[in-house]
Amino acid sequence: MIAEAQDLRQQIIAHAPDWANAQPEPQETGSSRPRYGVRIPVMRQIMKTWATANKDRVSYGHWGAILDALYKAQSVDECIMAGMLLGHFTAYRQRLPLATLDSWLAHLEGWIEVDSTCQSAFSEREMLDRIEEWEPFLKALNSDANIHKRRASLVLLVKPIRGSNARIAQLALAQIDGVKHEHDKLITKAVSWVLREGVKSHRQLIADYIAANRDSLPALAVREVTRKLETGRK
Repeated sequence: MIAEAQDLRQQIIAHAPDWANAQPEPQETGSSRPRYGVRIPVMRQIMKTWATANKDRVSYGHWGAILDALYKAQSVDECIMAGMLLGHFTAYRQRLPLATLDSWLAHLEGWIEVDSTCQSAFSEREMLDRIEEWEPFLKALNSDANIHKRRASLVLLVKPIRGSNARIAQLALAQIDGVKHEHDKLITKAVSWVLREGVKSHRQLIADYIAANRDSLPALAVREVTRKLETGRK
């Protein structure tokens, strides 16, 4: 393992005294990898401190190599840390080939691993700047045989849909159309999440979509989004 990834792993372990006996928690994480149980705020602080200390020392290639090592590591915690690192070094992330992102997504399993990478790293502006790349990429994820990639095809839009751009909102609805027939909670909960995140900036569009697709959308999504429209709460 690359030295920096090993260093981050050791810092994680230092906050998980019983890490050697960690077991997978598939009911909690959806992953077959063990979770050391380090609290998310602690991991965020580890990453913030590390990124600040290394911001002028880590090259683009080195950043990618560290991420590659973390995504291929043995614990849920290291995958979460990879998602946090992806959120740092904005200039490097903006250069990232989507094929590389796809290769990292292939290693993710379960909602917590997928969401830690996908829910907040890429902004509306970043996606719009490369929309001709992002649209086919997201559509390919949406039809992938890997259900975790299909979840990623939705969760990657959670942050961008909070913005005001209509093209992003329409893309999100098209993504939902591609998976709304599925019943697995990995998908149904992501459908609801994306729609609810869109309510603030695209209220009428979301309301019209719910009205037109009430019978084909997951019942969970209809219920939660309708409540969000009516009360402002989930």
